[in-house]
Amino acid sequence: MKTYVFSGVIMALVVVVGGPYLYKIISKNNGGLGEGIACTMEAKICPDGSAVGRTGPKCEFAECPGQTTAIKYINAEYGLSVSLPESWKGYSVSIDKWTGNAFGDQLGDIAVAEGPVVSIHNPGWTAVNTYQDIPVMIFTITEWNNLQTDKFHIGAAPINPSELARNSRYVFALPARYNFAYPEGFEEVERIIADKSVTSFEPRSSSEGIIPVTLRVTLGQRVTDSNVALTPLEVDEDSRCPIDTQCIWAGTVKVRTKIESGLGESVMVFEPNKPIATEAETITLKEVNPTPYSGKSITPSSYQFVFVVEKR
Repeated sequence: MKTYVFSGVIMALVVVVGGPYLYKIISKNNGGLGEGIACTMEAKICPDGSAVGRTGPKCEFAECPGQTTAIKYINAEYGLSVSLPESWKGYSVSIDKWTGNAFGDQLGDIAVAEGPVVSIHNPGWTAVNTYQDIPVMIFTITEWNNLQTDKFHIGAAPINPSELARNSRYVFALPARYNFAYPEGFEEVERIIADKSVTSFEPRSSSEGIIPVTLRVTLGQRVTDSNVALTPLEVDEDSRCPIDTQCIWAGTVKVRTKIESGLGESVMVFEPNKPIATEAETITLKEVNPTPYSGKSITPSSYQFVFVVEKR
């Protein structure tokens, strides 16, 4: 009798807690699955007794409160670290820039400062089916102080970016109204930021050596650091030996990739761990995912690549 009562309590808890997730209907295309896709009515009981449901473009369980994660974005050049949930494995990064304008006359405002914005994209993000990214603006200490004293402003919003972390050289900030359109996944990003996942450490100085930059990207996506941009165009060959098969040859992957740098554009074919040199960088394809299995084909949209860019 006690077994039946206990099972009934658990079932009631799942229905009550998990019920709201049944109505999480995605109004636009979600990862190419089509309209009207709903995450299933399931709830995961966390160690602290709370429950989380499925969310995101892949309908994966959200992180439990206080759950640790080993996934991190590290930018050693600026001393930036961002801890990410397990569901963000395979994330990609793009780097844009912010512009600071001083109030001008009747001719308009005057651009007086600029700096990088690092955007971390959920693996379910595509140019068509967007998912809320994690944007981090990077300021020098002087630039940040000038912004706080109205020496310049950023954008039309009368609200300054909010500080997330800082080290002795840089301030990392969240853009004002970054999620004003409430795209899919904005609640998850709010939780990541609220958990103080953005932290800092002291960046390496130039005297300590050149720091390689790691770029994660999917087919057709453009990703950039401050000097070079990469766009994987097509997988010309994927003859890698399936992980569940014994082969006499390991095989290879050939990825046709557009490179944009100071001297213009070119298209090169990358293979893993075979560096290609430009006028100022050495670019190496370090990783190709997913791992092949026998009898399972890899669709073009599933490919994810990790490039490492080193200054020469």
